[in-house]
Amino acid sequence: MKTWALKRSALAAVSLFALGAVAPASAADLPPYAKAPVAPVLGYDWTGVYGGINGGFGLAHSCWSITGVAGIAVDPPVGEGCHNASGGTVGGQVGYRWQKAHWVLGVEGQGNWSDFKGSNVSLVLAPLNNRTKIDTFGLITGQLGYERSGLERIMSTWALFEAMRAAVGDDERRQEELGALEAAARVARLLVFRAAAVADSGRPPDHEAAMAKVFATDIEQKMVEVASQWAGRAARTGEAFGGHLLPAWLIAPSFSIRGGTNEVLRGIIARRGLGL
Repeated sequence: MKTWALKRSALAAVSLFALGAVAPASAADLPPYAKAPVAPVLGYDWTGVYGGINGGFGLAHSCWSITGVAGIAVDPPVGEGCHNASGGTVGGQVGYRWQKAHWVLGVEGQGNWSDFKGSNVSLVLAPLNNRTKIDTFGLITGQLGYERSGLERIMSTWALFEAMRAAVGDDERRQEELGALEAAARVARLLVFRAAAVADSGRPPDHEAAMAKVFATDIEQKMVEVASQWAGRAARTGEAFGGHLLPAWLIAPSFSIRGGTNEVLRGIIARRGLGL
């Protein structure tokens, strides 16, 4: 958990630099967009080694049977009763995860010391007891997951942006405009992570969250504006960009007031962030 918090803090620091680097740039300052990537930009890369410790309480259930006497098989076996073996356990685990696009594969090994004990009086050989004691145990597990912390989680217009990627073609002006939008979207993602890191530290992310919301709102509204210019007269039809432009255009004005109006949030940034 410490590693994750540190990584998110690092991303937050990068976001401040990226904001200063990208915000003043015009579309002409950026290289041509060239070709859209296959997968959306990811919010976090799970690839790497990790480790940790664990502890707690465990419970095992055992049933005893007589299956043979003096080398002679007893068929069917004769039951001697069951009992629970319980106690404390502490151990550690280490693993490796590998991320490909949104899919995450992993393997983990775990080893534990334990003090599980239990017993019951034999139903056949009373007053003898059947006893269970577990001192150690280990696990090797495989993992398969699907990561969803990309831009599609924080942007209402992401489906429109994906459609714009597919329609960019070889038009250099469109490539430059799309490249500028994606660069700004990356900054929006980092600002969101910065606000999350501040919240994890125990402090309310007031001006950090305000910065993320205002910046992301401007980018989403800019996406709708650029897509409308590309679509021309077809912009207000339900068919433009696979049907994604019209819904985005209808809700775009509300971005300024959802989660707090932009003017109020800019005041929070000025007072609490900049001390003005």
